[in-house]
Amino acid sequence: MDDRRKMRASDRDRQEVVDRLRSAVEDGRLKMEEYLDRMGLAYQAVTYGDLAPLHADLPAAGSMAEQEAVPPAMAPSASVAWRGADAAGLAVDTAAEPGTGTGLGVLSMGERAESLGGSCQAGPGGLGWLVQATLPLDASRRREGAT
Repeated sequence: MDDRRKMRASDRDRQEVVDRLRSAVEDGRLKMEEYLDRMGLAYQAVTYGDLAPLHADLPAAGSMAEQEAVPPAMAPSASVAWRGADAAGLAVDTAAEPGTGTGLGVLSMGERAESLGGSCQAGPGGLGWLVQATLPLDASRRREGAT
């Protein structure tokens, strides 16, 4: 995983994402319920990596925080985020060549998802490399000490 995704986001970064989400509602790209869910998650975000999935399925914007959240070489070619009654998920498809990384990022994502009571699968698929994660919304499913 790129170190920039682990960098702590500022209040300004969070507000930029919320403003972008608000524009998406105004443009008809998001429903009000989606906006409210994502807005809440944006204000709770700690790192750029927390913010990136909240707008990954929206057209690119030019803010520095958004550009730093995902390195250009690994920028998603396509992504889908969803939220159900009990879980939330994300699928990210990049044009990256399968097997060109170290695999440590994928391993870390899987461990993190499992610690939160969810799952993460990654491998060749779609346009190149496909990562899919599902996380429960119920905090009681998290392993002790997971945040």
